[in-house]
Amino acid sequence: MLNIHKLFDVQMMIAATETEDEVGCVLRVHLMAENILINYIDSVKNPETEKYLGKMRDFGVKMAVATALGMPRSVLQVLSHINHIRNDFAHRGVSKLHPGDVQNLQRFVDEVGNLKPGYSSVKDRTIEYLDGKMYSYGEGDLRSDFIISAMTFLSEAILIIVLAAVPSMLKKGELVVVDPE
Repeated sequence: MLNIHKLFDVQMMIAATETEDEVGCVLRVHLMAENILINYIDSVKNPETEKYLGKMRDFGVKMAVATALGMPRSVLQVLSHINHIRNDFAHRGVSKLHPGDVQNLQRFVDEVGNLKPGYSSVKDRTIEYLDGKMYSYGEGDLRSDFIISAMTFLSEAILIIVLAAVPSMLKKGELVVVDPE
C-alpha cells in the first residue's frame, strides 16, 4: 500500500534544507532518495513473488530491483547520482559539494521533469529559508543549488511513484475510482 506520509517526510526535508552542514544535507537527501526507491518497489512489486526479493539493505540492490520493476531511466539516473555524491562524502572524505556534481544533478533532474508537460526547469526555481533569505538557482551557494535540485526531484519522483502505484492499487482493491455522475 502506498503511504504518502512515508514518502513525503516534511521534517526530513526541512532538516536537509536548514542545515548549514553540507554532509548532513547530503546524507538527509540520500535518505529521502532511498525512500523513493523503497516506496517505488513497495508500490509495484507483485505480492505473489515478493518473498523472493529477500532483504534489500544495500542501495545498489534496491536500484537493481527498481530497475527490474520498470522505474524510469531518468529517475534511476538521479538516484544513482545522489548515491555517488553521498558515497564521496561517506567514503572518500569529501566534505564540500563539487560544482560539477551539482550541475549534473540539475541536468538529470530536468530530464525527470521533462517527462511531464509544463515542467519548469530547476534553473527557474528558488528556495526560501526559514530565516527569510531567498535564492534562485545559480545565485546562492552550491548547497542551495543542490537543495533546489534535490527537492525538485523529490516532488517529481513522488508523482511518478503515485502514478506507478495506481494500477497495482486498483487490482488489489486499495484504490477505488468513483464515477462523478
